Amino acid sequence: MSIKKKIFIPMITLTIACGIAVFLTSILLYNRGLNNSIDILFFILIGILVTLFILAVCIVIARHISKIIDVELIKAQEHMAAAHSELVRVNNVNELQLVKLNTVIKAAKIALWDAEINLDNPMDPNTPVLWTDEFKGMIGYTNADDFPNVFTSWINCLHPDDMEKTLQAFAAHLLDTTGKTPFNTEYRLRKKNGQYAYFLAAGSSIRNEDGAAIRVAGALLDISEMKNLQINLENERATLQTMFDSIPDLLYTKDLDLRFKYVNRAMLDNYSLRSEDVTGKKEDEIWPPGTLDKDYDVFNIKVINEGQMIIKEEPIQHADGSFRLYETIRLPIMVDGVITSVLGMARDITERKAMEEAAQSANKSKTVFLANMSHEIRTPMNSIIGFSELAQADEISDKTRGYLSDIQESAEWLLKIINDILDISKIESGKIEFENIPFDLPDIFAYCQSAIMPKITEKGITLYCYAEPSVGKKLLGDPVRLRQIIMNLLSNAVKFTNSGTVKFLASIVSGSEDSVTVRFEIKDSGIGMTPEQINRIFNPFTQADESITRRFGGTGLGLTITKNIVDLMGGTLNVESTPSVGSRFSFDLTFGLINDTDLPKREIILNDFEKPNFKGEVLVCEDNNLNQKVICDHLERVGLKTVVAHNGKEGLDIISKRIKNNKIPFDLIFMDIHMPVMDGLDAAQKITAMGVKTPIVAITANIMSNDIELYKTSGMYDTIGKPFTTQDLWKCLAKYIPIESYTIIDKKRAAAEENKMRKMIKTNFVKYNQTTYDDIVSAIDSGDIKLAHRLAHTLKSNAGQIGKKPLQTAAAKVESALAQSAHAQSARVDEKAKLDDKDMRILKTELDSVLCELAPLLNDVKEVNKSFDFDMEKALKLFERLEPLLRRNNTECLEFIDDLYDIPKTEELITQIERYKFDDALTSLYNLRKDMVSGNE
Repeated sequence: MSIKKKIFIPMITLTIACGIAVFLTSILLYNRGLNNSIDILFFILIGILVTLFILAVCIVIARHISKIIDVELIKAQEHMAAAHSELVRVNNVNELQLVKLNTVIKAAKIALWDAEINLDNPMDPNTPVLWTDEFKGMIGYTNADDFPNVFTSWINCLHPDDMEKTLQAFAAHLLDTTGKTPFNTEYRLRKKNGQYAYFLAAGSSIRNEDGAAIRVAGALLDISEMKNLQINLENERATLQTMFDSIPDLLYTKDLDLRFKYVNRAMLDNYSLRSEDVTGKKEDEIWPPGTLDKDYDVFNIKVINEGQMIIKEEPIQHADGSFRLYETIRLPIMVDGVITSVLGMARDITERKAMEEAAQSANKSKTVFLANMSHEIRTPMNSIIGFSELAQADEISDKTRGYLSDIQESAEWLLKIINDILDISKIESGKIEFENIPFDLPDIFAYCQSAIMPKITEKGITLYCYAEPSVGKKLLGDPVRLRQIIMNLLSNAVKFTNSGTVKFLASIVSGSEDSVTVRFEIKDSGIGMTPEQINRIFNPFTQADESITRRFGGTGLGLTITKNIVDLMGGTLNVESTPSVGSRFSFDLTFGLINDTDLPKREIILNDFEKPNFKGEVLVCEDNNLNQKVICDHLERVGLKTVVAHNGKEGLDIISKRIKNNKIPFDLIFMDIHMPVMDGLDAAQKITAMGVKTPIVAITANIMSNDIELYKTSGMYDTIGKPFTTQDLWKCLAKYIPIESYTIIDKKRAAAEENKMRKMIKTNFVKYNQTTYDDIVSAIDSGDIKLAHRLAHTLKSNAGQIGKKPLQTAAAKVESALAQSAHAQSARVDEKAKLDDKDMRILKTELDSVLCELAPLLNDVKEVNKSFDFDMEKALKLFERLEPLLRRNNTECLEFIDDLYDIPKTEELITQIERYKFDDALTSLYNLRKDMVSGNE
């Protein structure tokens, strides 16, 4: 019966019951006195109506309940349908998984077995066992007749050598009531054909509440193929070990933890060790403490980390304590592109090296002679060039000046030849060394372009330079040798080009994260060469033809040196040329790349339209007052704060104090070379020895290549020549200090600032050089040649700053003579200063002339307030602001000079500040403040 019928029947029954109840009520009422038929009919009618009403209500309620039931029935049917679908899906998945499992088992050649254990005799060999078809098939059986379903069948197939250990393992598993002894073993079974195969077996048991095994099942995997491969590997390993032991070189392999894996017999014999003493151990587990070098495994680690082969020559000690020279090779062993270990080899080259040295002795004598002679000639040549240049500045006839110019030009030419001979001798002797330091390619281009421009302009040809944008990192290599290569090729191109264009190009050929290959090209529209001439140009002392030497000059060494240097740097110099059309030289060089965190890459300013703005603080170590002002003014114009030290010792003290106070020791240090108390070279070395990483830049008039090399070896990163241009300074700053922003240069304002600066420098020159000549004479008379030399050097530099060439030349000549005398004094040679009266007279005349010319500038110097009508409270506040700046040698104190003029008795303080005598100025400030306060009291 449906749910609806079950609801409606009780409803109808209830209605009828209600009707009957009404009818009986009517009869009851009638019996109580209602005998009126109309009343009776009325009551009957009322009963019928009530019955119908109740029936209607029951029908409405039944219908509402029916709808609810319909909804619930639909939901129940949908739920049952979903449950049925899920049941079907699960059944399908289970069937699929079962199929997959069976497929995997068959594909993997896994055999299964199952047995019920006899509790009275768990190891009963007659225990029935269910073997799968795969189990039987593995060993060649197909039915129960050949291989009965009892444990005996399996036991009888076990290899005699494996039977005992296998049965013991099976028994241990069954009899261990804790269930913690696994059955997992390897054994051999005899197949039906009589051959044995290797199997890996595993089993597991179901146990009762007492822990006794009641049922056991397991799996069997055929591992014959893997086992045979293992046996073959063992045989190959034994073969390789035999080969290792037969090689006389020392051989070993280490794993990634640097433990020895293999060591050959030669190495064991060399150290009187046994294989068990070495295998599986690290170096420090073999040798006594303290006998190993601290970097003993550094190259093995490098090979593992970088995957590159390393070849070195190293002395290796034998068991008897003697050392012999070995060529060592370390290279990575890789499997599927992954480094798994490192192989080391060492070959005794002691005798070979002795033979090579003997073979080179004759050539070495020639090279040493060339080098010595070149050095001996270089010294007088430098003097010839220097004195020729100085003589041309004297009052001489044009004819004599022409002779001197020819002498200087010829001497410079000869010096170039000597330098070429030195390079050739270094190349031939193998003594040429290459640096591997960070550098910027734009710097190389800027230098070469600047150096070659005078010749370009003189010949009226066009120079075109282009460098592909850099890779955003610094290059690692030898910038000096690269510059030499480029300059040699550029000079040749300009020399042999009379009209047209010389092009200098660089482009990136390929690159990676760690390296980049750059192609350099120098093209010209010059005289060109024939194929025969190209074949000869790289031979030493050879030109393309004899006429070239007569027409253009040269030794024929430039291209030879260039080619050799390119070869030694890993490139090849290529040449293409056509007569009367031009030539093209090109070469590719690969450089390492580095993210230079200590010296971040800075943009180099190469135009004069924008001024860079920096942020930071710079230490200026300079004893020359005018140079201090020039440098500090330039630095302040680009936003840098400056601190001044008058000598190296003072600079060292300032840095030490900052370090002690946990302050950063400046962003950059400019270091003069010639200073009293402690010169720039000593100061740079001591600052570097303190561990200070701040870049040090030499700022000096001595910028010859040998001078620059000396500065570099003393710890200086860079060099700026005196006098310098704003572009020179900006380029230097941009290498080491971040550029905050750029400002378009207001040429009118810049010109006004330059004029103001020039006037200030000239004013200070005339103000502070009134007694310089007398000071030099006094120092000479007292025998203090070093002081006299420094005074002349300072005067020369100051004269250069204000553009007074005759005075600069005269001071330079006196300085040179005093330098020789100072050298003689330091060598304890009793030698008087080699100064004649003429040199000193010229110096005095030129100095007096300049002082006389600049004397009117002193009239513009502001006078200090002579009256006592001033605001003392304002003056004290000024002193309070000035004091910390003087303590820190901060040049911002110069900004207070105009305000100091309004305070009486500040002449000496102003002079001391202008001369950067901050310690003296601090004392004067204390005295002024003391007098001012006490006077007010």
